[in-house]
Amino acid sequence: MRITVITETNTVGIDGEFYNKLDLSSCNIPSNIWALQWNGSAGHIEFNTTIPNEDITSLPDWVAPCLVVWEAKNNEIKNPPAPTPEQLMAEHKADAEMRLIESDWSMLPDVPLKNKPEWEVYRAALREIVSYPTVDPIWPTKPQVVW
Repeated sequence: MRITVITETNTVGIDGEFYNKLDLSSCNIPSNIWALQWNGSAGHIEFNTTIPNEDITSLPDWVAPCLVVWEAKNNEIKNPPAPTPEQLMAEHKADAEMRLIESDWSMLPDVPLKNKPEWEVYRAALREIVSYPTVDPIWPTKPQVVW
């Protein structure tokens, strides 16, 4: 396992997958550490002082909690929580509003659609979703353009 820890940006990387701005405050990283690089069997610690880099052949104890923080972030990103009903309703409302905007042209008086009433019904159903969003709306079928 390749590991990188960079304290300035609160970054932890495992095998090339990096997350930054992590909360590493509980990891007890010594204040004079700038970064740690580990290649699976050896590595080095870089200091933010005049101390030269230190070669290491085992990981310091403070790295394990950093890996726990990285794993939690990785799990959060790869397995996001399901949207709440409120989020779903907001998404459906926004989708219906966009479909209305995209079909505004069909209601212009100089557009000679032969099936304008179908477009009016379609748009009325979309306005219903905008006005009363639900978790699982019944989406109207967009009419064909018939000139």
